[in-house]
Amino acid sequence: MKKLIAAVVSSAVALVAVAVDASPATAAGSWDYANAKFTINDGQGGIGTVTAVHLRSDGSSATGYVMLHSDRYTCYSSDFSGMTARFWPGLFAPCNGSLTFSVSSTGVLELSGVSVLVASRLYGSPSSDTAQGRAYPPAVTCSVVADGSSAAKVTFDDPGSPATSYAASAVPALPASATQVTAGNVITVKGLAPGATYAFTVTGAGGSAGPGACTGTVTTPALPTPPMGTVTYGKITGTTAAASVEYALTMSAAPAGWTASWVLVDGTTAAPSNGVLACGTPVSWIPRLTQGSVTIDGSAVTGKAICTVPTPTFVSGAISGDLVTVNYAFAAPVLPGVTVRAIVLRSGGTRTDVSLGSPPAGGSAGTSTFTLPGLIAPRSAYVQLYAVNGPLDGPKDPQQRIPGDLPTFRYDTAATGAQGSTAVRPALPTLINSDPAAIADWRFELDSGRGLPIGFSLDRKTGALNSDGRPLAGASGSVWVVLVEPAGFQRRTPPVEARYDVIPNLTSPTQFAYPDLTAVIGSPVAVKPVVGSSVKGFFYAPGLCARYPGITIDSATGLISGSVSALAATSTVTVTVARGNAPGNSGCGQPQGGVVATTTFKMSTVAAPGQFLYTQAAVTALVGSPISDAPQSVPFTGSGITYAVTGGTLPAGLTLDAASGVISGTVSSLPTSPVSTVTVGVSQGASSASTKLTFTILQLPSAAVAAIAYPNVSAQATVPLSVLPSGTIAGQTFALDQASLAARMTIDPVTGMVTWTPKPAQRGIATVTVSLSANGVSSALAPFAITVGAAPATSQVAPASGSTSAAGGSTGGAGGSSGSDGSGLGDSPCLAPDGTLYSDIRGSAGSTLTMAPNTYGRPLPDSFTVTGGTLPRGVWLDGTYGVISGTPERSNGGHGPVEITASWADGTVRVSDFMIAIDDPHHAVNYPNRIIGSIGESTTVSPLPVNAVGAKRFDLVCGTLPAGMTLDARTGVISGTPTTLDERPVPLRVRMTDSYGWVDSSFGFVVDTGLTPWLRYPELAEIGQGRRVTIVPTRSGLPMTDTYRIVGRLPPGLSLNRRTGTISGVPKVRDGLVYEPTITAFGQDGKPQASTVPSLVVVKPAVPMRVTARSTARPLRASATVVVAKVRHPRFSTLSAKVTCSACRYTFNKSTGRLVVKAGKKTRKIVVVILASPRGAAATTAYAGHEWQRAWRVVR
Repeated sequence: MKKLIAAVVSSAVALVAVAVDASPATAAGSWDYANAKFTINDGQGGIGTVTAVHLRSDGSSATGYVMLHSDRYTCYSSDFSGMTARFWPGLFAPCNGSLTFSVSSTGVLELSGVSVLVASRLYGSPSSDTAQGRAYPPAVTCSVVADGSSAAKVTFDDPGSPATSYAASAVPALPASATQVTAGNVITVKGLAPGATYAFTVTGAGGSAGPGACTGTVTTPALPTPPMGTVTYGKITGTTAAASVEYALTMSAAPAGWTASWVLVDGTTAAPSNGVLACGTPVSWIPRLTQGSVTIDGSAVTGKAICTVPTPTFVSGAISGDLVTVNYAFAAPVLPGVTVRAIVLRSGGTRTDVSLGSPPAGGSAGTSTFTLPGLIAPRSAYVQLYAVNGPLDGPKDPQQRIPGDLPTFRYDTAATGAQGSTAVRPALPTLINSDPAAIADWRFELDSGRGLPIGFSLDRKTGALNSDGRPLAGASGSVWVVLVEPAGFQRRTPPVEARYDVIPNLTSPTQFAYPDLTAVIGSPVAVKPVVGSSVKGFFYAPGLCARYPGITIDSATGLISGSVSALAATSTVTVTVARGNAPGNSGCGQPQGGVVATTTFKMSTVAAPGQFLYTQAAVTALVGSPISDAPQSVPFTGSGITYAVTGGTLPAGLTLDAASGVISGTVSSLPTSPVSTVTVGVSQGASSASTKLTFTILQLPSAAVAAIAYPNVSAQATVPLSVLPSGTIAGQTFALDQASLAARMTIDPVTGMVTWTPKPAQRGIATVTVSLSANGVSSALAPFAITVGAAPATSQVAPASGSTSAAGGSTGGAGGSSGSDGSGLGDSPCLAPDGTLYSDIRGSAGSTLTMAPNTYGRPLPDSFTVTGGTLPRGVWLDGTYGVISGTPERSNGGHGPVEITASWADGTVRVSDFMIAIDDPHHAVNYPNRIIGSIGESTTVSPLPVNAVGAKRFDLVCGTLPAGMTLDARTGVISGTPTTLDERPVPLRVRMTDSYGWVDSSFGFVVDTGLTPWLRYPELAEIGQGRRVTIVPTRSGLPMTDTYRIVGRLPPGLSLNRRTGTISGVPKVRDGLVYEPTITAFGQDGKPQASTVPSLVVVKPAVPMRVTARSTARPLRASATVVVAKVRHPRFSTLSAKVTCSACRYTFNKSTGRLVVKAGKKTRKIVVVILASPRGAAATTAYAGHEWQRAWRVVR
């Protein structure tokens, strides 16, 4: 074929001056063989001459053809001769042009002796640019890549005329079996040795292929590792006699470019990778890799269809309620299709077969949970595991026992009795979600290390805490009981608290007594004294509160309550009854007023099982003093117990013994913060517990004691006094002794200034002791004296209406009493008139009575004191707020003068004398005397109506219900959700009216902003013998209460509903005792929420009677006067009257009750008693006589 070959010399020709004599420019060109072209740019003309052209690779010449091509129309071309070409520029323009060489034959073009003349116009000096030995076209090039592990692809490029054929050769030589196939410019060489390196050369034959040859090197990849294969078997199908099993073949991953397959052992028959085989069939498979014609076989996989089912092994199990959990394992990963089953046998004989499912794919262990309905603690389950695959069952694992839940129980009531008696009302355990039959062989035992009090025994079979036949000792406390599984298992339940409460005996009405008390750390305590009838006053036990933090005593009731926060040594506690009440009803201070009686009891503290406690949870020490604090209660026994500080740092100088847990040493320095908290941990193996201790390190302010003193001073009664110390020291604080505080002195804790306004009654010498404190440690200064003289002549107490000066005098109403309407007693106002603290009060025996002083528009007095007369029995005065409250126990015949003195810190006093008239109607209504509600918390207050006859109606006659609360007129229930704060409301008064008249119950209802837990029953509840009664507690701020528990006794015939707290039943015995059990509400977390002590007494109901009488405020005159207009009474009763007077006469109608009295000349007072008595045996059995009494003055 014809090939155009061109050679071009490219040269940049410089512009030359137009002048004729200008020097010629030099052409410095370069040859462009690729395009066979030479271009003259911007030249002035020139001649290109090729002196020799060789068209053969051997150097011989051939005829060629050369032509001139002009790129500008201004260029002139001329003929050429030989191998010379010329072109001429125009007259005024430069010329571009090129020399093109055209050769008619093929071959290699070599240019030599080429010269170019460039001249100005027609003349110039020649300049040559010679290219010797330059060839066109260039040599063949190629590249080589591997094609798999035994082939290569050689790609070549021949820029010249293609050759007729091309061939590849290699070093080392190609294998004899190698083949070559050429397609275009690609030669594929097959049959190479894998992993070998070849240097290829490509040459052409025929045509006009360029001279020489290319070389390329390649390394073929090595052959992959022979494949590995496995066979697994899965689900079994078919029948027991003709079973088949699924199989699956798996092989290692094939390398890139290789194909994986399975063949049978004959090497040619393809085999599927999965399928079904008859059980017991032997089979062999070969794993194969293929790449083109290359095959690589792995080792044959030989198997026999496995149709056996493995046996699961029982690992562990657990029971929770009716849920059973089983953990199992196989010796090797199980095949798909295997299901685990269990034959379950309950204790009791019931047999069940349940499926446990399959373990996770490819796993050998599993966990399964299933339900056994009706499974109740402590019944166990016995399981026998086996596996199933299709129609086949595997061998069975040995039967295993899964222990049931531990039984749970509790003691809802305490074991109670009387001191010296051998009779015990036992405490019986109540099973909780447990099967009584299943614990028939279990035994109750005392928790280790804890004994029973004298006179008690524990029945190991029933768990009853009962009498052992010995006389009981007066004591109150707890023991812990566990249930123990029979021999062979010996599991034990957690300890459960069982309380005992033995009421102490009194040998005299002038005595009162407490039982010996054992308090459990963190558990509520509530113990009331047994009080003789002659003991009247307020209870004080300052040593109790100081020694046992968290315990308080109510001065009004003597109730000891609270929760002990730390262990303390057993001690003898002294309780004093004094005549004066304490502010806030706290009996933790010193007794106020004269002592009435004293008693002692022993108190000890114990830790509940599992508690970790030190002897001192709070340690206070001075720098330089030794300390030793040891563990008192440890939840572990035996060896391997270790102790360590796990939080905080011990004060400098103290160390913890890791073996004994004792903290000891001498404090060496005052820490940066005087109070620090340290956590101590105790461990035994994997079990551990911890407790927190507080250390307070102080320094005694001895230097300040020597530097500061108070002078002795004189003062006058009613004149304010101020006394300053000689100096102060930064960081010190001042405090007064109790006696000075009781005298109404005050002190500035920073400056130490003592201020006092002595009262006239405080004339004489008062000795004052001031203590100086630093960091909580006190040191007393030298005492000083204040000598109080008479008041100045111009000094007097500020008078007020309804009040008197300190010297005496009185105001007040004429008196009266309470009872049914028309009884002769006036109705008492809701609040005393302004300017008067109290007004006459009317109440009824058995009905709650509450009256608050009228202090509106004036500062609240600092104290209230009964300075004359006597409050009705069962009624108390709050010395701080002046509230009179309680439940009167008996009638005072409408005559109860009382004098109460209110005192202010500035010496002002106000005296109010008035009547508290108490009658004893046939009926009563009882609400809690004080109710605390919380904003947003639902509250229900239920009254206790006593001996009401016929339909009842309830009306609010005093005060205003808290916002959000309503009164049910039919039931007397006050319910709702308080919405507004009310801290000092006027007491509410609710009136209950039945067929024979009305009776009032007054009480306080306070609403707090926070969540205040509150639990109360109606106050002293008089319950009619043989009459069904329901007593509902008032509760507020007690979310999610789970149960109520009682410590102490209820009257025979009554019981406590543990879910609702309601006391109900029919009282059977009228024994004259006041029952005061402690009832505690517990939350769902098992923690106590609130406790209260109701008072209940069983009485014989009185004959109902309604008396319409003349008001006792209206005196009688000498003329005949109707003092009782009529008496309404039931038909089963008779009326009688007794009139006591001097020289008076009267007439009485036994049917209507009309009584007319005529006073004599010497009559000054007339006392009338009306008695309604039951008539007949049935009435006498059911009712007691009802006595009504009043008195009138006679004037002339």
